[in-house]
Amino acid sequence: MSEAEEVKEWKLIPEGEHIVLLDSYEEKPNSKGTGHRATMVFKISKGDLKDKKLFLDLNVSLPASPAAEKVATNMLNKFLIATKQADNGLESIGHNRDAIKDFINEGSVLAIVKHKEKKAYVNKDGAQVPAKMRAEIVSFKAR
Repeated sequence: MSEAEEVKEWKLIPEGEHIVLLDSYEEKPNSKGTGHRATMVFKISKGDLKDKKLFLDLNVSLPASPAAEKVATNMLNKFLIATKQADNGLESIGHNRDAIKDFINEGSVLAIVKHKEKKAYVNKDGAQVPAKMRAEIVSFKAR
């Protein structure tokens, strides 16, 4: 199957609750060097969508935007609490975000997914990229 054929087969993950496992967690400096972003990759672990991936990007350190940091902290807390292994969220792991890697493939949670429109934009090459819908994790719940 060619890469073009694979792109045609891409389907938006439906809204709703999906049973997922954390597949990876990585933090790195953001593109402007003004903070850090965490990327969490989740794999759907049951049903017709088994092994499909959901991505969650969080601004875990962004001094210019305390609101973005708060959103990231809330999402990390919800994830950790949903695992039933960290009842107090980040506090349970000593606020050491690197310890989130210990939760990779350890206990599934429910990811609540909503559809959100990603706005059209102009890329680095000056080409217009059209708007499209994407699946976004908006919360987590314990199973």
